[in-house]
Amino acid sequence: EFLHVPETGARMAAFRTGQADIIAGDRDLIGQVKPLGATIADKPGNNMIGLYIFQSGAAGNVFGDVRVRKAAAMAIDHKLIVEAIWNNIGVEPFGCAWPPSTEIASTHPRFAATCGKPWPYDPDKARALMKEAGYDPKKSPPVRLEFSTGYPEEGAFAEAMQQMLQAVGFNVTVVSVPVSERNRRRTTGEHVNSILFFGSGGRFTSLAGSWSVYGPEQGWGPKHDADVVRALRRASTAETMEVYIDATADLAELVYNRAYGPGFFDAGSIWFVRRGIPDWGLTKTKGRGPLNLAALATK
Repeated sequence: EFLHVPETGARMAAFRTGQADIIAGDRDLIGQVKPLGATIADKPGNNMIGLYIFQSGAAGNVFGDVRVRKAAAMAIDHKLIVEAIWNNIGVEPFGCAWPPSTEIASTHPRFAATCGKPWPYDPDKARALMKEAGYDPKKSPPVRLEFSTGYPEEGAFAEAMQQMLQAVGFNVTVVSVPVSERNRRRTTGEHVNSILFFGSGGRFTSLAGSWSVYGPEQGWGPKHDADVVRALRRASTAETMEVYIDATADLAELVYNRAYGPGFFDAGSIWFVRRGIPDWGLTKTKGRGPLNLAALATK
């Protein structure tokens, strides 16, 4: 029996009383369930944590300058964030913002190398890039850091990144918007001077993720970058597996190296399993899927 119980308190109560055998948990609640003899399981790859810099070809977008995009990527101390917010539980470094565990291109050395390493944290280099791009403490570009509460840690993540980005020369406003408003801004071209992050989790293929954000009719671009457009078209029209894998590796390198979608780590969702109950393969099931529910009971 699958139960949809969005309230954390209600899920915990059901778990304590035996009404639920497996529930979606929270890293901050692990200490409360361990005395009950619960097993802590993490479902890998549920959220891919990174930045998305969109509409960079639009007039007036400070992120049209690759130096500014790279500065934003190197401003983020992802190791500190993993420890302070995710408690270093169920996380794995990644360099791309969309690399699903099921991606066949992960067998390609270039794809694996690119998506296997997060952007380095280097605030000094970030500040130097900002200065090179024409910005200084008296001329800080105003940018929006936008999120839509897609996972529990998102608010704390936004606050941490705001401070890190401001430390290298950005003037950052944090904005939480519903998905409907985010999509409206997407179609009307209002994501200029904006950084988005939403850990959507793995899709079945890398192409499904990259096309959903960089596709020619998706509203986010970068339509002005002929190399990205060419690689995406080549991957989407490939008639052989070899061509698809090679084109996907090209796209991963372009998006990573030009800082359109720098990634940091993937974060597994946390599940609490009652003593004596099998975990239903949670630790082997990766990405988004049927077990990505608010609560699960195995009655």
